[in-house]
Amino acid sequence: MRTKTVSGAYTPSIADMRQGRILLLGADAEVTLPAVAGDDYVVQVKAMAAGPTVESAAGLEVGEYATSGSPAVLTETTSAVTLEAGEYRRYVWSEASPKGWLLLDRSCPPSTLRLSGAEFALIGTGDGSAVNFDLPSAGLAAVYPFVAGAPVAPANYSVSAGAGTGGVDRLVFSTAPSSGQQVLAICLRKTAK
Repeated sequence: MRTKTVSGAYTPSIADMRQGRILLLGADAEVTLPAVAGDDYVVQVKAMAAGPTVESAAGLEVGEYATSGSPAVLTETTSAVTLEAGEYRRYVWSEASPKGWLLLDRSCPPSTLRLSGAEFALIGTGDGSAVNFDLPSAGLAAVYPFVAGAPVAPANYSVSAGAGTGGVDRLVFSTAPSSGQQVLAICLRKTAK
């Protein structure tokens, strides 16, 4: 697992994001998530003590998905987020999102998988019967789907590698999204070894 200890004011570099480093934040760490043009990225942080903050640059806000609504909407923070000791968060940048940075998760343990970034994509609209939705690419490290703005529990979907049109990965739901519900996915990519 690649880690980087951070104290004081710090803005993650492209290398931090592309190599999937876990930023270990001291109590005085003030992390500013940068505005990044031209690609999607992931920033993973873990608070080693209470007190570090995370905010977003360039007038963007650190946002997270609301639990309902179609299309997906964000609940925005208006100031920096303060982390508790041991708290872990993974943020994803996507130019497709209204505010740039999204909170992907805050509860799972740090991943040992090296990540090159992420893709935030609208992959379809439910019709009440379709359960198969093609993802944007193949060989994905992880997929986080959302239906009508709500995250889908891992027990309710699977990913079939290479089963989609043209060999892309395919998302398969256990229950078809209702008619008119938008299906979005955040797709994490692996780095080349």
